[in-house]
Amino acid sequence: MRKEKIITLLDDDKKLHFHLRQMSAFDFENWLRRLGHILRRAGLDIPPGQEVQAASEALVRGNFRVPVGVFAAGTDKPTALMCEMLLSCAHIDNTGRRTPLTPDVAENLVDRMSTLLGLYAEALAFNLDWALADPEDTPSLAPLNLPQETRYKQAQARKSYSARPLAGTCEALAISGLATMKELKNDYSFRGALELIRVLNIKNYDAWLSMDASQVQRG
Repeated sequence: MRKEKIITLLDDDKKLHFHLRQMSAFDFENWLRRLGHILRRAGLDIPPGQEVQAASEALVRGNFRVPVGVFAAGTDKPTALMCEMLLSCAHIDNTGRRTPLTPDVAENLVDRMSTLLGLYAEALAFNLDWALADPEDTPSLAPLNLPQETRYKQAQARKSYSARPLAGTCEALAISGLATMKELKNDYSFRGALELIRVLNIKNYDAWLSMDASQVQRG
C-alpha cells in the first residue's frame, strides 16, 4: 500500500510543512519510464524495455541529484516531470489544511529553489524506498536467481503467448489477475507492485517445474 509521512523544510526564515504520499504503482512506473526515455536521449545507453530499471538505478547511483530533464534547459523552471512528482505532496498550513502542491501553489509558497529541490528529493527518495532498503529484503527489477532459470527462460521464449514483451510491471500484474489496474492506479505503491511481481515470477517458475517434471516422466 502507499505510505504517507509529514516533513518540515526551512525556507529562508519560515518553516514549511508538507504531507507526502507515495505515487501509485502505475503512476510511478510511468514516471520512471519517461525519465528513462529522457536519459536515453541525453546519451545513456538504455536497451528498449529497460527504461524503468535504468532510470531507477541512475537515480540511486546519483544520490537523487536532479536528473536530466527535470528542469527546462537554460531556465530554473521545473518541467512536467518534476511537477508530477511534487503533485504527490501537499502543503499543510497553520490550520492543518492540506493543499495539493500544484506548480502555481509551489511558486507562490516557496521562496528558494533549494527548498523546492529539497522537497523533490524527499518525495523521490520516498517513492524509491524499495531501492534503498536492505538488499536481502528489497524487491528488485532484476531477474530472479533461480535454479534452472536459463532453461525456464528458453522455454518461455518458445511459447507464442510469452514472446510478446509486456509494457511493464503493472500490465503483467493486471494480466495475471494478482491485482486490478484500478488497484495499481490507486492503492499499490511501486514497491508493493514489485513484491507482487516476485510472487508472480515464482508461481510461473513453479508451474514450469511441475510441467517439466511431468514431461520427463512421460518421456
